[in-house]
Amino acid sequence: MTDHEHKLDGSVMLRPAPAEPGNSNSGSDTYEVICRICGDDPGLDHQEVSPELQRIRGPYILSVAVAAFVKHDELHNGTGDRYPVAPDRSGPGSKSSR
Repeated sequence: MTDHEHKLDGSVMLRPAPAEPGNSNSGSDTYEVICRICGDDPGLDHQEVSPELQRIRGPYILSVAVAAFVKHDELHNGTGDRYPVAPDRSGPGSKSSR
């Protein structure tokens, strides 16, 4: 992990996005979210991962990247599960409690 990469438990990490050739607006001011739980590999370029992983990765400006990073990590409920457990909806007012 470099000084510019941030991760909670190693499953989801935030890092500077690499500069795109010919795009002077990309790179140092943009970041990407890498999620190993979802199957992303930090060793692959953006174009080498699936469209789903590209949507997760971004790139994002810093403030949006931090929010995306936190939100994505919370989707996994800290369990490391690929598909997080759905919240229990069997409380008052739900169809199952009628």
